[in-house]
Parts: sequence; structure tokens; C-alpha cells
Amino acid sequence: MTRKLAKALGITLVIGALTGCAGHYRIRDTANTDTAYYATRYDRAENGAVSFKDARTEAKVTLQSSSVESISKKEWEKAVKN
Repeated sequence: MTRKLAKALGITLVIGALTGCAGHYRIRDTANTDTAYYATRYDRAENGAVSFKDARTEAKVTLQSSSVESISKKEWEKAVKN
């Protein structure tokens, strides 16, 4: 039983790492006047850079210096529509 549980946990962790983080996020560019972007998923590289698709412009963005904040779906939708 323990072996099956460990295997299931390992598979779950690998899938989570491969898919990145999913949800609703406000990502701020802290190196450039604190510009805010909105995304439903992002990936963080080993060097700390964050890559995502901006929901407003649909542009691929990579930031070296950023802060990522999980926000509600309602708050995300309001920000993206503006």
C-alpha cells in the first residue's frame, strides 16, 4: 500500500511540475514601474524568471523580476475586461 501511495504522489508531483501553475494571477513587473499583467498559468524557470501569456494582450511575456499573486476569478475577469 505504501509503495502505491508513493508512486501516485510522485506521478502527481511530476504532472504538476510539467503543467506549471494554473489559476488566476496578477503578475507584477517589479523592475519596470510595477506594471501588472494577468494570466491563468505561469512557469518559473530555475533562474527565477516567470513566463506566461498576458490575458489582456495575448502576448508571451518573460519577466526576470516579478511578484506573482493569486487572485479570485472575479477580480481577474474584472481586470482583464478593463
